[in-house]
Amino acid sequence: MSERSRYTLLPQQAETLMDQLGLQGPLRVTLVREQNHTYRLSCQQQSFYLKLHTKDWYPPDEGQTGYSVRHEVCAWQILAQHGLATPEIVLAGFDDRNPLEHAYVLTREVPGILLDGLLKDASPQEIAQMLHAVGDYLRRMHAIAFAYPGYLMDEAGPATPPDEQGWQHFTWTLRARQQVTHEWIQLHRDELTPSLLAQLEALTLQLPALFASAYTPPRFTQGDFKIDQLIMAQHDGRWTVAASLDMEVASAGDCVSDLVSLCMSLAQVLSPDLRWWEPLFSGYGQKPEFEAFRLRLLGGWFPYQPHIWPGSGENGFTHLLRAQDWPALFSHAHLPSR
Repeated sequence: MSERSRYTLLPQQAETLMDQLGLQGPLRVTLVREQNHTYRLSCQQQSFYLKLHTKDWYPPDEGQTGYSVRHEVCAWQILAQHGLATPEIVLAGFDDRNPLEHAYVLTREVPGILLDGLLKDASPQEIAQMLHAVGDYLRRMHAIAFAYPGYLMDEAGPATPPDEQGWQHFTWTLRARQQVTHEWIQLHRDELTPSLLAQLEALTLQLPALFASAYTPPRFTQGDFKIDQLIMAQHDGRWTVAASLDMEVASAGDCVSDLVSLCMSLAQVLSPDLRWWEPLFSGYGQKPEFEAFRLRLLGGWFPYQPHIWPGSGENGFTHLLRAQDWPALFSHAHLPSR
């Protein structure tokens, strides 16, 4: 485990942050998660979330440069400027010259409930209403366009194209999409028959034709849009999106990727009998092009388990290849019973 993975917030450091907000008195600090380290700080009946980017794949100097903090703060600022609900940024440290000795972002707690928790007990009508609201939120997010693809480090978006020789996120360019899809297939090649492997590799050659317009223009893309990153709130009996969390890979790029990752997480917890994709697409204002959507799924899915949609190995890939409409795509019929 790296040193960053063992990060510990000291009580006096948390107290100093509250002092900067003019808050004194009993302070409760709760570790919410590690990698990235996230803490809930409660003082004087106010609560905040402190996030430090500590995942092992960040550069060793992340805590000093604050690259990811700038990135996440910028993404939220862009959304707020376009009228979308976001967490309120209370404090941010863009280098290690602060009481935490590490770059950080502190946001005010957003009143509401995470979507993944709500879906467990909601009625079909409530689920439809919530997903329609999520679709509308995504529609407005994806209406934000930029000149070039890449990480959002400036409110105007990337000023130049990404380095052709450098690393690229799969939402940025077709080349990166092809590479990720190929790598995912190769990672599981030992689980596939030669005929299925050949079929999958042939499909990757179709990506340029099917994705010709996916990156033009590049649009605001959260990059990992899932049900555990959406806070929902009720107003006058109707559900709305109160905030979208985790903007650490937010980019200008292939925005349909957000719909794909969201549908992957929804398909793993909702019965296809609900036809949950219909209110989602209705709120979004349009259905995504089916074939390109289906092929995006070939680039990886999590959790990779045989009993969870879309399955694993031969079974999962075969299901994705055979589906020709939305009910078939999100069906659970191919999954082995638990």
